Amino acid sequence: MARFGYPWDADHLAPYGRLAQELAVTDLDFVERYGSPEEQVEAAVALTVLYEPVLLSLRRLADTAESYRRFAAPRTGEAGA
Repeated sequence: MARFGYPWDADHLAPYGRLAQELAVTDLDFVERYGSPEEQVEAAVALTVLYEPVLLSLRRLADTAESYRRFAAPRTGEAGA
């Protein structure tokens, strides 16, 4: 990232780290619902393998919605809006 001129230091990663921490809490809350260690391991693997693509898709949808909100949505008060 830095070679391409994008910031990539601890200050820029911190918001992602905070969100990752929230996600870890949610993940482990889910895993703890299962009683046996075997069930917990299975749930953890399922989260990793099956939820990861879903989470990536949710991020992309959120990015699209936020991009639309910021850049493409008609703004009130503009001429022709």
